[in-house]
Amino acid sequence: MGPVRAKKFDVKVTVLQPYRNYKDIKGIIGESKLNTMVKKISLDVFQLIAEAEARIHGYDIDEIHFHEVGAVDSIIDIVSTAIGIKSLGIESYYSSKIPLGSGFVDSSHGKLPVPAPATVEILKGIPVCTGIFDYEVTTPTGAAIIKTLAAKFGGIRCMEIEKVGYGAGSKVKKEIPDVLRVLKGVIKDKYRLKAEDLIVLSANIDDSTPEIMGYLQENLLKNKVLDVWTEQIYMKKNRPAFKLCG
Repeated sequence: MGPVRAKKFDVKVTVLQPYRNYKDIKGIIGESKLNTMVKKISLDVFQLIAEAEARIHGYDIDEIHFHEVGAVDSIIDIVSTAIGIKSLGIESYYSSKIPLGSGFVDSSHGKLPVPAPATVEILKGIPVCTGIFDYEVTTPTGAAIIKTLAAKFGGIRCMEIEKVGYGAGSKVKKEIPDVLRVLKGVIKDKYRLKAEDLIVLSANIDDSTPEIMGYLQENLLKNKVLDVWTEQIYMKKNRPAFKLCG
């Protein structure tokens, strides 16, 4: 019995597939009969990968040849993920910080450090951690998928959990289960932290009277100013004045 029961999705391709570039993949997905949302998610993921590879290798984006990712099994991985996303009907996705792993991984470009250069490029601006893993935890494909979907990164959102799903990977590790956990929940009003941006303005007013300041304060409140107050201050040559804030 394993530590966590999870579903595993394997793609087996019996016919040798050619390498494809970004333009080829755009054509395959764009000309398919897939749903518009599925197409957009799939193309967004591939675009992130293509842009990262182009920056790393110094090529034009349409010249990028996908090796591992360009194989038909990876196209199926990304498109099937997009189909699953659409079927869930979820409004927003949130992710924990991304574990990267460490060590080295074999690729069509030879042995690469973990995280792979494309993974690091894709995850710019996103919180990451090495974790306790001595192997590759996040691939360029996984990084592109989560960056395409997630609205925010950090801890688990305050919500009521409805469903939990576990997806299994291919690595067999006794210490840590190779699974991805997804929580589906509802963020209800009582859990929402309501916040808004406020602007506070202040002005030092000389040569005025309490009656004028009171009249001004009353009219400001009538015109949707949230709060108004005055402070007694002294200006040049110790002249008494008012500081109006709101």
